[in-house]
Amino acid sequence: MQDSPEYLAKKAFFDKVLTVYGRNPVMEALEDENITIHKLHLSKSNKDADVLEQMKDIAKKRDIEVVYHDKQALSRISKNAKQDQGVALDMVLEHME
Repeated sequence: MQDSPEYLAKKAFFDKVLTVYGRNPVMEALEDENITIHKLHLSKSNKDADVLEQMKDIAKKRDIEVVYHDKQALSRISKNAKQDQGVALDMVLEHME
């Protein structure tokens, strides 16, 4: 069985995506206009915090999709449930081959 062109295109895209997690690294990446962001991932169980509001505001200004997940789904994205602090960010590495 051969992979579909759609699957191959999606796989090629995600080969160029780097996911960072933790509030400080995510905030730093969001604030850098030179970084292309694919998606901001937030835990549904996050307690209200100024930094989370700032992240959402920056995402809105930069037209970045924000997706909410339960803790288990977010830990699959971050691959580090103990240290992700309820946030993860997919960055596109433009020049990665």
